[in-house]
Amino acid sequence: MAMLPQLYTINGIATETDRDRRAVAKMLADVPPDGQVGKSPAWRLRTFLSAAERDRRLSQAGTDELALNELERAANRTQQGLDTLRAEPSIECRRELVRSGLGAVIGELDRAFARAEAGRSAEARLVTRPFIDQVIGTAITELFELCRWRLGEEANSARLAQRNCKRV
Repeated sequence: MAMLPQLYTINGIATETDRDRRAVAKMLADVPPDGQVGKSPAWRLRTFLSAAERDRRLSQAGTDELALNELERAANRTQQGLDTLRAEPSIECRRELVRSGLGAVIGELDRAFARAEAGRSAEARLVTRPFIDQVIGTAITELFELCRWRLGEEANSARLAQRNCKRV
C-alpha cells in the first residue's frame, strides 16, 4: 500500500518537530493550508519544512543586514580615526590619540568583519578572508606610519605626550 502524505495541525507540527506552537503558527501565517483535520487548518510536513526554510533564510538575511550595517559603521569610524590622525601635525599627539582609544577602532572593524563572516560558508570565507586581512593590515600599517612607530618599539614618550597633547 502506498504511503500518503499526512496532514498536521499547528499543534501536530509543533509536537513532531519539537518547536514552539507560536513559532510554527508564525511560520505558517501566510501559507495556505493543504487541507483540514477536523475543523482545524492543516499542512503537509513538506509544506511546513519549506515555510521553515524560508523563515530561516529571512532571519539570516536580517542578521546579515545587521552585520553589514555594523561593518559599515565600524569602517566609517576607522576612516574618521585615520583622518583625525592625518590632520594632527604632531607625531606625539597622534600617538597619544591612539593610546587614548582612537586605535581601538581598527579592532572594532576586525570584529565587525568577523560577525559579518560568521553566517557564511567556509568556502565563502576562504574567498573573502584575504581581502579582510588586507584591509585590516592596511589600516594598521597606516596607523603605525602616522605615529612613526616600528614593530617592537617601546612607547617611552607616553608621559611627554600626555603633557603636551589635548585629549579627544
